[in-house]
Amino acid sequence: MKVITRKYKLEKWKAIITNQMASGLTAVEYCRQEDLPISTFFYWKRTIRQELIAQMDTQVSKPAIVEVPLTVSGTSLEEAPPTSPATPIEQNKLTLKWA
Repeated sequence: MKVITRKYKLEKWKAIITNQMASGLTAVEYCRQEDLPISTFFYWKRTIRQELIAQMDTQVSKPAIVEVPLTVSGTSLEEAPPTSPATPIEQNKLTLKWA
């Protein structure tokens, strides 16, 4: 029950803060007009901001594994004909191109 209540309050205050920003009024003016406690307004604004930052941190910190097809001069490695042994420098060379 507690989780539902908190989620409800978060959604309610997100809407209030969005309305304040769209109104063009300062937070103090908006709270006075809507008869909201300014301290409660700023508490929820800070709480929502912290929640969004935490969500961004978890999204950014997740490593992504991306499959990269390797080609030799436009031909996939599976289709490329065998080549003569290259110098050690050429063997270690890898070029990535964004398609």
